[in-house]
Parts: sequence; C-alpha cells; structure tokens
Amino acid sequence: MPSISFYDDVWLNQIAYMKSLEENGETNLQLIKRLKKIILKVIENDLTVKQKEVVKLYFFDNKKIPQIAALKSLNKSTVSRHIKSAKVKIKQLLKYVLELGI
Repeated sequence: MPSISFYDDVWLNQIAYMKSLEENGETNLQLIKRLKKIILKVIENDLTVKQKEVVKLYFFDNKKIPQIAALKSLNKSTVSRHIKSAKVKIKQLLKYVLELGI
C-alpha cells in the first residue's frame, strides 16, 4: 500500500481514536490500515479525473500547489479547490463507512 502524507493528517488519527473508544475489538493500527484502503478506493472510484490527478500529485508525489499548477497548466487556486473538494468527499465517505460499521 503506498505511503502518502494524507494518512498522517490529524483528522484521520482523530477518527481512529474516537472509533477505538467504541471498543469494537479493532485496534487503532488496524482501523487506520482499513481506512487507508478505503481512502485509496475513494480516490480511484469517487473523485473526478482532475481531483484524482491533483490529489495523487499532492499526496503521493509530495508536490506543492504551485508545482502542480505549473504541471497541469492550472491556476493555483484551482489546484487548491480540487484538493479541498477531494478531502471533503473522502471525509464524507469515511464518515458513512464508519457509521455503517463497514
């Protein structure tokens, strides 16, 4: 599984911690590993083409927003909006997955 900085984001650790408080037998590390798989599926299946391209460059390749803007011939604010929209979509889908206990 690829290592991306997105997984180290504070909100993912908070989700794992709060979920572990429910004591469903799953450790934080197990939950984080499961969430990583879900995030990769969301990136592949639920983001727009532009969001996917920008997210992969930003989180997988650790490119900065100005670098991505230059590579994709986009405005920096457009790149930032794609990243923000993708994070919102990923968080929403994670929320549903956790609520459903999937």
